[in-house]
Amino acid sequence: MPKFIFGLISLLTVNFFMYFYVILKIALFFHVKNKSFLFILAFFTSIMIIPATILIGKNNNLLTQWLYRASGILMGVFFLSFVSLISFRILSIIFKIPLKNMELAAFGMAFILIIYSLHNARNISVETVKIDDFGKEIKIVQISDLHLSSESSKGLPAITEKINLMNPDIVLITGDMVSQDTPITENLSH
Repeated sequence: MPKFIFGLISLLTVNFFMYFYVILKIALFFHVKNKSFLFILAFFTSIMIIPATILIGKNNNLLTQWLYRASGILMGVFFLSFVSLISFRILSIIFKIPLKNMELAAFGMAFILIIYSLHNARNISVETVKIDDFGKEIKIVQISDLHLSSESSKGLPAITEKINLMNPDIVLITGDMVSQDTPITENLSH
């Protein structure tokens, strides 16, 4: 148990500093005066996933689903913003880019990545890979990270139909099939 607690505290600390860094950069960019409010905002938004996960496990309803999804989307937004800010900070050192331009480019890149991620989550892509000297031809379909929820599972029949049209010998499901807030029932796709 101590390893779990240490790991959780380490993860939350890294998460907090990631959130705080992004919020601080936004505040500096927009010349926000009240910096103490930023510390509180970073703290509560960075730990929001914990109560959201506990609440949805105890009582799966519209409010807890919304809280869980919002905390997950926030985590993704802050992660992409953090990676963009750090990447452009490194580039600004190498290429001597002015700080304001670097931050503007980083926020622009984060925005593009967020939009692309949300768009990509709704689209199915098919890629064919041929493996030579396999012995015989086997058609394998691999699907990943569906994250089905009560709303997104309505698209499951279309996914199933697309897979069936490929006439696979084997279907592999990797990544997360359902989201935390999805009750698994026989009629998940209805």
